[in-house]
Amino acid sequence: MNQKMKAIIAKDIRSIVGEKRYFTMLLFLPFFLGILFPSIFVLLIKVAPTDMHDLDGLMQLLPKDLAGDSVLDALLSLILNQTIPIFFMLIPIMCASVMAASSFVGEKEKRTLETLLYSPLSLRDIFKAKVLASTIISLLITYATFILMVLILNVEFQLLDGTFFIPGLSWLWVMVLLVPACTLLAITFIVKGSAKSKSMEEAQQKAAFLVMPILLAFISQFMGFVIISPFMILIAGVILFIIGYLMLQKTTNAFTYETLIK
Repeated sequence: MNQKMKAIIAKDIRSIVGEKRYFTMLLFLPFFLGILFPSIFVLLIKVAPTDMHDLDGLMQLLPKDLAGDSVLDALLSLILNQTIPIFFMLIPIMCASVMAASSFVGEKEKRTLETLLYSPLSLRDIFKAKVLASTIISLLITYATFILMVLILNVEFQLLDGTFFIPGLSWLWVMVLLVPACTLLAITFIVKGSAKSKSMEEAQQKAAFLVMPILLAFISQFMGFVIISPFMILIAGVILFIIGYLMLQKTTNAFTYETLIK
């Protein structure tokens, strides 16, 4: 990476941070999805009556390593370690959609696109710089949200019953594989689409195809239709990472000046 690419990356990051509307969105979504949402689940389950026999049927759906726990403890472990990680995947996708949608559309709206195209960088390098800027912000926000979530949940656990929350194996594969893979997929797809879009809202709509499968997986797991194991998350992460990398290479090679000026 040369200094000119670093300059574009820094400019894009400053641009999104300086835009209050989009920066507020970047902070609100992770707070709601990654901190407030899990905290509410913990509070509801921890203060629930201990004799909830209506949940006994849930035990039949639980993994074997949770079957020996109490119903409420097993339910909490299932939600925090196997359901919330799936829902957590919305954070990098939504952050990526905000960042990536502002890339070329933002240049068009500010009438700086022609200046950017006249820079000594090739179109390939410009595209990579735009993708990297979005990736850096999305990953930083996602990982920071995860750290804050773990800290806040542990404080909540301590205050409620003196226990601790230790993330399970699913979280490892989510943070190491699925978060980078989904971020790469979302950013590549949206940056490519933003070059043809007339507004940021139009560019952001292109992330819907990534959001829907995650919502369906979350609802299916939450309703007990399917239990997504750490191994399934590992396999999905590897596959999505490969798809994201191949998509990035193909999109980079196919990017042209004609695409931008249409």
